[in-house]
Amino acid sequence: MGVLWIDSHADVKTPRDFTHGHTMVLGNLLGGGDPEFASKVKTPVAPSRVMYAGLIEEGLTEQESSVISDLGLQIARPEELYENSDRITRWIKEQNICKLAVHLDLDVLNPDVFHSLLFAEPEPEFDWQAVYPVGKLNLAQTLRVIRDVSAETEIVIIGITEHLPWDAWNLKEFLKKLPIMNE
Repeated sequence: MGVLWIDSHADVKTPRDFTHGHTMVLGNLLGGGDPEFASKVKTPVAPSRVMYAGLIEEGLTEQESSVISDLGLQIARPEELYENSDRITRWIKEQNICKLAVHLDLDVLNPDVFHSLLFAEPEPEFDWQAVYPVGKLNLAQTLRVIRDVSAETEIVIIGITEHLPWDAWNLKEFLKKLPIMNE
């Protein structure tokens, strides 16, 4: 079994580094991260069986870089995925991965082409893009990666995270305020 972590962020923080649990999920699966959650993982995933797809390394903290380096986690950078999925399919073959769990964090997508993301918030109180790494892939590239991977191994589960449909949310809020909707 392997894990393909399609995400622009590393998700290997610890409670010492950050307070939000969603930044520790992969760390938990590897036996680190938040000790309380990591203790629930009966069989941690071997680092050689984990690969990042779309990770933005320029924004990694020293702690994240250290975890990735110390564990030898594999990375297919966004630029390596623009035209093909070879880096990932080679890893699948080398590791003889027969079953694959896929984490698809939509923030791997470029917010200029896919707008239902935190980083595409229309009127943010905080400039997310100035502080955090922003995805660089588009939907077609991401779909191709998943299709290419599924041609090499069996995807047994896929989790899709961080969908923030701003237009739907803002339309709902707008409609709630229309006088005709409140009569």
